[in-house]
Amino acid sequence: MSRNFSNASAPSTIKARASVGPGGVRGSYEGTVSSFWKIGGPVVGITVVIGWLVFPRIRKKLVKVRIDNEEQKSELKKDEARENSRIRKDEAEQQCDLDIRKAEGLSRVRIDETRALFELHREFSPMGKKTGEGQAAHEDVSLGEWLQWFNREFPMPCHSAILHISTILDGCPEGFRPAMLFHLLGGYGALAFSNVRARYLDGRYHSPSLQVIIEGEQGSGKSVFKDVYEQDLFQRVFMDNRLKSRTGRTDRIVQIVGTDISKARLMEVIANSRGLSLYAMETEIDTIRKSASKGGGFSSDLLRKAFSGEAVSLDNKHTRDDCRGDFSVRLNYTFTGTPGAVGRFFTDEDYENGTASRICFCAIPEQDRSVPEFDLPEGEELERMRDQLGEWREKYCLRTAEDGTDIPADEYLTALSYVHGSLGDWIGEQKKADDRMRRMVSPRMATVAFHAAIVLHMLAGEPGEDNPKMRKAVCKLTVYIANHCMERFLHKYYKGAYPEMEKMADLPQKRKLTDEEIECWYPLWHTPGEDGQPLGYGRIAKLIGVDRDSVKNAFKRYERINGLR
Repeated sequence: MSRNFSNASAPSTIKARASVGPGGVRGSYEGTVSSFWKIGGPVVGITVVIGWLVFPRIRKKLVKVRIDNEEQKSELKKDEARENSRIRKDEAEQQCDLDIRKAEGLSRVRIDETRALFELHREFSPMGKKTGEGQAAHEDVSLGEWLQWFNREFPMPCHSAILHISTILDGCPEGFRPAMLFHLLGGYGALAFSNVRARYLDGRYHSPSLQVIIEGEQGSGKSVFKDVYEQDLFQRVFMDNRLKSRTGRTDRIVQIVGTDISKARLMEVIANSRGLSLYAMETEIDTIRKSASKGGGFSSDLLRKAFSGEAVSLDNKHTRDDCRGDFSVRLNYTFTGTPGAVGRFFTDEDYENGTASRICFCAIPEQDRSVPEFDLPEGEELERMRDQLGEWREKYCLRTAEDGTDIPADEYLTALSYVHGSLGDWIGEQKKADDRMRRMVSPRMATVAFHAAIVLHMLAGEPGEDNPKMRKAVCKLTVYIANHCMERFLHKYYKGAYPEMEKMADLPQKRKLTDEEIECWYPLWHTPGEDGQPLGYGRIAKLIGVDRDSVKNAFKRYERINGLR
């Protein structure tokens, strides 16, 4: 209730107006004060009474209306939320149905693929013999066991007439010799005989392209391959290339590249190589995998192209004018790593698209208590080998002019047709095997072996028809390399489905000769024994109960220490 009072011209005259709530009692009065109180007093009193009686009800009704409105709004919101929830649920169920159908489809594809692969594994073994219907795939053999099996089935032929190869391999433990052979052939192929070409069975001229991966457990001695490369045989080449890479001169050819090189920089090096082969050495293959995943230069596609010298294109706004165009990529390398790291490096696609079949997979044995002993050349002998490497390099790779400019050697064609017969016969034997995978990859393995034969042929002095003994040695080593590439690849490709191998008898624990034994037996070396035959490494080893390599290495150390070499 409200009241308004207004003074007119005379103090005795008033105007009054009263009202109660919305739509309730209303009233007004204009007159004298005395009349107002006579008439308005009762009215005001009645109004006050009515206000006190009516207003609570009105207020209660307003509160109820407000509550009803809020409840109605709440119900509307609930209905809207329920509808939205129902819509989302329907959409989720529809998406779930789609995902289930998609997953079922993918699962069916995987099941079919797995079943087909399993049937292939069950039907054929990598050794060319059918596995029995009830024969289960055995657990993977160790690297050492595989090496023992391979060395028994395919003994390494005599290599004493092959320069440098014989000197290095004779100073290695037996389990390291196959891997060291491939490592050396790859290095010589790129850094000594890069521009040598030989005609193959396919009628094309091939280069000595070799890609080598060596598996070994932790602490098994993988670092020796880097030592031979950086500190021993190829030290001069390694240091020279390091200096070249720092000059930035485009007229100097850098052949040795780091595995962490960027893709753009690697393309520039390839463009500037002028057809020469590059070379890379990495003791941790995981480093290359991580670099490649971040856009590094050593991609699977590049390695595959490098095997046959295919072209890569380089042309973008940051490219120098002299580096634009298509360039043949040639790359030899040796990568080492644990079996797990090597497995991570290759995907199933790499086995399917042929990348893996271009690689020489090697292994070195696990080490127990004994540390592998090497008797590698040093001193004057090593310097002579480096000098010879330098001569080959100038003739078949590049030479450096007085102003520091590198001049690539002319392409050199050598006659290597005498190995065609041996490789052709080997391919024929593989084709006869009851093994689909063996038949499929045998031509590729023979090609790898031919690339190795180019290096062997050059190291042997390019033997002609008048030197059949040397040619025979090259042919035997070439077939040995083909067998090694084939068996090691199949072992890795089948991933556990390799056939059962006959368990090897444990080899006797190797030990070093004592100083007393060396002092006693060295003077008797090459002297006649009781049967009149000269005492060689093998006979002495048998007499004192050690292996032949231990005797040989001990005698060589004795000669070196005492100045007898």
